[in-house]
Amino acid sequence: MIEAKGILTVRIYHGRYGDFRVGRLITSVGQFIVKDRFLDQYDEGRYEGDFIISKIFSSSYSASGRLVIEIRAQLKSFTLAAATVVTQNADQSLEQDPLEEEVVLNNESADIPDIQVTLDVELPDNESSLSDLFGFLWPLTSEVKLDATVSRKKFRLQRDQLKALGYAFKPVGQLWIKTD
Repeated sequence: MIEAKGILTVRIYHGRYGDFRVGRLITSVGQFIVKDRFLDQYDEGRYEGDFIISKIFSSSYSASGRLVIEIRAQLKSFTLAAATVVTQNADQSLEQDPLEEEVVLNNESADIPDIQVTLDVELPDNESSLSDLFGFLWPLTSEVKLDATVSRKKFRLQRDQLKALGYAFKPVGQLWIKTD
């Protein structure tokens, strides 16, 4: 494990399975790409804090006729000291949706047609469905912290449902707060 102060810059990209987030972590020990699922709840912006890196590894994929090799970091945890949300126009260049990577790694190629763009997914509207979606987090309280160990697809659905239910994400503290 490596502990370091740093700046995590999150950008939103648009892929065939909907929007996804990619972070660039700059620390005194190096610069890394972060594609952990918890990022899917963050807005584009710059987040300063203390980061605990559990793993550093290289990753590669092909996109637009190019081979992309990147140094990635997997975060165990972090504590944010400051957040600056910004709106940027993410280029559609060479970023691969981490959901695609997860599907390939788990040999779920048969499920790819079933994955829909986030905007096309019907969110649950009854208590039984919401209970299934949120599991042990149900019933929801005024503050909710999502479990990043669920599948990326389920995590994104939980995020979208929280937004639909009137929750807002607070990066410092990593909590969803009921605003209605």
